[in-house]
Amino acid sequence: MRTTPGTGRRSAAPWIAAAVAVGTILSGCGAAGPYPDGTVELMIPWSAGGGSDLSARLFVSELEEPLSATISPANEPGANGAIGWGSLAQADNDGYSVGLLTYDVLSNEILDPTSPALEDFDILAQYEQQELYFYVPSDSPYETAADLEGSNLTVGTSGMGGIDHQAPAALARELGVEWEYVPFDGQADGLTNLLGGNIDAFVFTPTVAAQYVEDGTLRILGTFASERTEEYPDTATFVEQGYDVPPIASFRGIAAPAGLDEEVRATLVEAIETTAQDEEYLAAAAEAGNTPRYRTGEDFEAYMNELRPTIADLLQEMGLAQAAG
Repeated sequence: MRTTPGTGRRSAAPWIAAAVAVGTILSGCGAAGPYPDGTVELMIPWSAGGGSDLSARLFVSELEEPLSATISPANEPGANGAIGWGSLAQADNDGYSVGLLTYDVLSNEILDPTSPALEDFDILAQYEQQELYFYVPSDSPYETAADLEGSNLTVGTSGMGGIDHQAPAALARELGVEWEYVPFDGQADGLTNLLGGNIDAFVFTPTVAAQYVEDGTLRILGTFASERTEEYPDTATFVEQGYDVPPIASFRGIAAPAGLDEEVRATLVEAIETTAQDEEYLAAAAEAGNTPRYRTGEDFEAYMNELRPTIADLLQEMGLAQAAG
């Protein structure tokens, strides 16, 4: 990902040093002239094999044709996504560096005021949204949310304060219990540890753990969605089970460093919209268990701004808020 250090955005932030340390200064993607004329790099701020990684790789594989460019995904996990987003925010805003935006870009704003914020990016579009579910091994004694009352669980997360920490923390609050949380680099790592018996529970999007629910290895105790979902219509929401947890969903979208040229932005936006509505992509997404949800860049940014107060309140309750939001 091509970068221009010292652009004036939140200088000296820890994530800037971390991003540089993992070797995110790349060069030679494109050249001056008609866009695109070179490889476009997609930054994925999570580890390979997780739900967001799989979703992003599927989407951009279909995006290459309408964009008329090769798109090269690159994982930059760490610090709850802040390393990858820090790298993206510092990259050249020439259209050859784009990245995946997920819920925790909003969490990080509250967890660490020096983290990249929405204003550091040119928001291009949302293409997917997935609900969250609470998973335990099938041989555990827990079959419903009520069984968790009085429990003392070790729960995995993709990062302290992230979406899959906020969701179980909200449930634990309603249950009146305190759980221990163990951070991993992503949901793929968390799944490995859940299957290995190193933790008691994890909150995933359905893509990650579907095969283990199907083969009977894992059990879902409820969803954080506002209503039952098409994926698991027999799974009750936690609100239905009597626990007043806020609806928390994982979203995925595409952004670029702030300040894109208008023509470059229009090219990217048109290609993303075409892909999001493409029947071949929609069929592939359905087969993979993904749930496409398209929002324009403007609508996506408005949606994320509406979420900011809710996330700030959750992290404040958890004692993790460092910024007012």
